[in-house]
Amino acid sequence: MKSHTIRVLFSGVPLVFALAGGAMAGQASKVKAPPLPPGSNLVQVDAGVTPEEVSRQKRAHKHSKLEKKDYTRDDSLDAPPAPKNPKPKKTK
Repeated sequence: MKSHTIRVLFSGVPLVFALAGGAMAGQASKVKAPPLPPGSNLVQVDAGVTPEEVSRQKRAHKHSKLEKKDYTRDDSLDAPPAPKNPKPKKTK
């Protein structure tokens, strides 16, 4: 008798979860987007970066040596050779 009661209870569990899920889905469908702020219809959005932002980024990230640098090329070969024996300065 006990196993029959347990089987009946567990057979109704998926139905309970299905009903609860349907109820939660019904509640979620009633949510609306928030209203737009006042004056939002007067704003015209331009795509891309503004010239002010470009100049600000240039000032903020000023790395002239790294600009347009070719990272695929070995730049250690560009260094001038070190002097072999520098001549001492003449003193009077």
